[in-house]
Amino acid sequence: MVNQRYRNVIIGSGEAGKYLAWHFAQAGESTVVIEKGALGGACPNVACLPSKNVIHSAKIKAIVDHGQRAL
Repeated sequence: MVNQRYRNVIIGSGEAGKYLAWHFAQAGESTVVIEKGALGGACPNVACLPSKNVIHSAKIKAIVDHGQRAL
């Protein structure tokens, strides 16, 4: 195993982790991101986007159901 040194270590690649890593790297600072699961954190993978898709689908279904009852 090769030991490497970094100026910045970001734990988690959620919104704050991505933001910090991008800015440190743009500033020329050596930066590493440690992520246990999927990159991007919970929001795009299991929380915000999937939840929004379920909510949106439920709204569309309710609109369709309401329209069918009106016929």
